[in-house]
Amino acid sequence: MASTATLSDLMQVFQTKIDLVKDSLLLKNGLSDPDCKEMLSTLRCSVQELQVAVTLLHTEIKQQKQALDKLKDLNARFESFTERVNHVRNNLPEHLPSQEHPQYMKGRMTYEMINRAVAEINKALTYKHNILRMPLRRQSIQVKNQLVIYKEQESKDTDGYFFIVSDDIIANTNLKLDNTGRNCLTILRHCGRIKEQHSKQTVRYLILSDET
Repeated sequence: MASTATLSDLMQVFQTKIDLVKDSLLLKNGLSDPDCKEMLSTLRCSVQELQVAVTLLHTEIKQQKQALDKLKDLNARFESFTERVNHVRNNLPEHLPSQEHPQYMKGRMTYEMINRAVAEINKALTYKHNILRMPLRRQSIQVKNQLVIYKEQESKDTDGYFFIVSDDIIANTNLKLDNTGRNCLTILRHCGRIKEQHSKQTVRYLILSDET
């Protein structure tokens, strides 16, 4: 019997076995009768099938409980992500005050260029936020693969931070990671808005709030 059998199907099986037990009791005085022996043999087979069905049912219940526990854990993590994302989006300014970065770091960049970089980082944050909050029923194969990538990018050093990586900037923003783009990120790091974390695979940009 398949583990996906419905409760109604299982109850029907139980009722059938019960009927066989009743029939066998009625024939308990005729053990020497060939028909009775055949009935007992059938009963033994039925009991064995019933044992298999019960085992499969227990396995199915255990698997469903484990899946439910994983979903609860995933939902709790997504809720935590959402709180951090909202906090980051509320604390990352659209415009940086001019006194926050010295003139020598600006070079040929204008304040407008720096503010555009901030807007592009917000764009990457919003994209990642939307992916993390997407309901399971709406997730395509591409989205599920992206969630796996996000998970692999986490480390003990990113715990408590919301972050993006170089690939997020390249794929989801118009900010080019050339000299100008990197200078903008350097200024944001100097102002205490982001923190860079380098690894062999990528560069993580951890978003800092006023409370960090």
